[in-house]
Amino acid sequence: MEQFRSIIPKIESRVQEAIAANPKLNSAQSSYLSRDILAALKLGELDLLNNDMDWLRGLLTNSKIPDGALREFLQIYHQAVDEFSESPNEPILLWLQTEINCLKDGETVT
Repeated sequence: MEQFRSIIPKIESRVQEAIAANPKLNSAQSSYLSRDILAALKLGELDLLNNDMDWLRGLLTNSKIPDGALREFLQIYHQAVDEFSESPNEPILLWLQTEINCLKDGETVT
C-alpha cells in the first residue's frame, strides 16, 4: 500500500499527460480511482473496486462521454501503474487488467 501511495503523484501526472489531448477523458477519474485503490488496499480487498467501476461508468454516462472511454482510461491508468510499479505482478495491475479485459463495447461482464 505504501509503495502505491508513493507513486500516485507520478501515476496521475502520467495519466494527465496521456489524456490531455483526448477531450472525452478527464483527470478527475484518475484521482477518484487512485483514492479508491488506496482504500481497497487498506481493507485488503481489491474486489471492492468493482462498485467503483459502476460509479465511474455513471460519471462517464452523465458527462456524455462515450462508453469505450472507460476502457481507454483504464488502459492509460494501467500503463502508468506498470511504469512506476516495482512489481509486474502487483495486485493492482492484475485487477486493472481484469477490468480492461472484461470491458467490451462499453459493457462490463464482471
